[in-house]
Amino acid sequence: MKTVSMVKYELQIYFKGSSFIMPLVVTACYLYIMYSMKPLFVLSGYLLSGIFLFFLMVWIAMTAVQREDEVMEQILYLKMNSAGKYYLGKALFLICIALLYVILCIFFPVFQNAVNGGDMFIRKITGADLLNAFVILTGSAICGSCTGNLLHSRVMKDRRLAFILTVLICIMAIVQTSVIRKVPVLKFIMWIFPPVMLPSQIYRNADFFDVRHSVSLFLIFFLYALCYAVIKSILCYRNRF
Repeated sequence: MKTVSMVKYELQIYFKGSSFIMPLVVTACYLYIMYSMKPLFVLSGYLLSGIFLFFLMVWIAMTAVQREDEVMEQILYLKMNSAGKYYLGKALFLICIALLYVILCIFFPVFQNAVNGGDMFIRKITGADLLNAFVILTGSAICGSCTGNLLHSRVMKDRRLAFILTVLICIMAIVQTSVIRKVPVLKFIMWIFPPVMLPSQIYRNADFFDVRHSVSLFLIFFLYALCYAVIKSILCYRNRF
């Protein structure tokens, strides 16, 4: 119950401030530009949104760290009376934000399709498309939130360096497939970066989603997110306030 109350508190603080405005504006611009062209392939539209959501949540998570007040965080930590519940609440807060943007990215094209008389896509969009897209986009967004939150201020005090390293992680996540193709031995190192481009590789020549692939992708993203979240929480716990 304390964890739920903490998440509600975090959401209230987030939406009372102005931190949510720019990500929302950027998302609105992306969706408008993305779905101003037609006709589109259903899969390509949603898979691009998955990549977009990854980077959006990296940004949102980093912003959330910057706006934290150390004194308020200490009070919140003491009220939770449990390090596990405190860090779980932090993770669930970002997941809630991620889900809001996932829903927006899923249903905006449905709305656009209805407005355009159903000719937005090459083929008819189905409920299965929406379900598979929700699974993949949710995994990608959650992974992005944990990536952006990995180098927390209590993990790395130098925020400029933390920003540079986070950007580097994101760049490597995008180019890792190309790098491994050219230098195969690097696959033993590159696996530590989130597989942002994996959905596009799996569905490269597909016209329809496959629920087995979609669930597998979600589990892979969730595993990376879980590992990043656990590492960050352990380091923050050791460093204390």
